[in-house]
Amino acid sequence: MGEVGGTCIKIVDADGNTKIEVEKTADEDIIRMTTGGTEVIQATSTEITHKAGTLKTNSGTLVFGTEYSLPETDGISGDVLSIDNTGEAVWRNPAAALGLVVGIETASFANIMGSHSLQDEVFYVRVMPWSNIRVTKMAFLLRSSTSATLPQIGIYDNSASPVLLASGTAAASIPNPAPNSQLVEISLNAPYTLVAGQIYWFALVDKNNGGMTVWRYTADAAAEFSTRMQLNQTQLPNPATPVTILGTSDKGIWMAAY
Repeated sequence: MGEVGGTCIKIVDADGNTKIEVEKTADEDIIRMTTGGTEVIQATSTEITHKAGTLKTNSGTLVFGTEYSLPETDGISGDVLSIDNTGEAVWRNPAAALGLVVGIETASFANIMGSHSLQDEVFYVRVMPWSNIRVTKMAFLLRSSTSATLPQIGIYDNSASPVLLASGTAAASIPNPAPNSQLVEISLNAPYTLVAGQIYWFALVDKNNGGMTVWRYTADAAAEFSTRMQLNQTQLPNPATPVTILGTSDKGIWMAAY
């Protein structure tokens, strides 16, 4: 313990490297906390500064001012903090937030105007996300099917011999006959994160060659350069070799990932 004129100004441990000081310099009005020789906390009449180490609370609520408090439990991977209507910060999954969808599609719904029968062809459509997107599901628009076919969908990289990064197969048979414009959603075997600015190829194949017809997008010449197909296939190849550019009669199909 240290004193000045009979007043205690610091509490110090035996070896002097851990202490609480209230008068390090004359009349500075600062509380300083030092542990192991490192000053970790400094407090004045207007603020408390955390200067070193990790600030943590193992229980209770950490409140900021009179408005916001942090949650007592940990979030899970992919969650973000948001403020609810009571002024508390809570963990939320952004993909499940009301009015917020995180994903990417090969073309706008407004441009969908025709259909194409997959038969034994794999279709690849090029996409480039503007932000990182964690993908757990993919979807396409089915127009019709002549059998209970099982489609397979996946994501390839943009290398010279594209590698299959993620894929999934429909868990249940599609109704026969399928209703017009049925959205078919397929869960990937494992989540995959698309990186902003990278080029990927979305791929779709009719595993049973069951006469599956899907919706494609508008007859735009530019679409021919972002779409490829591979013949005589009933499953997604790995590595893929999509080398045939589609002609004017066969445009890219609509797919989405989210």
